[in-house]
Amino acid sequence: MFFILALLACEPEPIPESTPLLRSEKGGGKVEMKVGPEGLKPVPIQTLIGFVPRLGEKRKDVQQAAVAAMNLVPGPCASCDGTPLAHCLINPASQCTVASTLAQRAVALADKGVEGGDLKAALNYPDHWFPDLGSGVPVKVTLWRDSAGPFGSETETIRSELADRYGAQVNWVVNDADTSAPEHLDV
Repeated sequence: MFFILALLACEPEPIPESTPLLRSEKGGGKVEMKVGPEGLKPVPIQTLIGFVPRLGEKRKDVQQAAVAAMNLVPGPCASCDGTPLAHCLINPASQCTVASTLAQRAVALADKGVEGGDLKAALNYPDHWFPDLGSGVPVKVTLWRDSAGPFGSETETIRSELADRYGAQVNWVVNDADTSAPEHLDV
């Protein structure tokens, strides 16, 4: 018993896996952004080129795809609450340390031909909790699944595809239905 307690006391404190954008008692939250006529006007290409010079070096279609995505996904920091990434990037008061990196990601992915929903998803990925964006490799993915449930086969197909696609860049922790979820997940 003493040995087990000693081992538990020696374990390092785990690195946080996420910092919710909007904090609540149970974590998580949602981002509300007004779009359309009642929302903020999109930040134009020329303005964003001043903040992301590489954008100016790209073809017009690449610029349009990157800028459209930056104007549609929410800013990644709490200081950007309710504003798109593009507005967060150009607002010095936001002091959002990862907005610039996400803007560079938008340009690089648009240049590789990623477009639409895939591009927006890549910018909306919540990896802003890493001290230096991009240094959190391998990314730890914790999966809670019920293999016998109605979505069991789809879940495994998606997990398998992601594992094949990202290989050693992803560290999987798989918890099956018989594993108790932490109380803060409210599952």
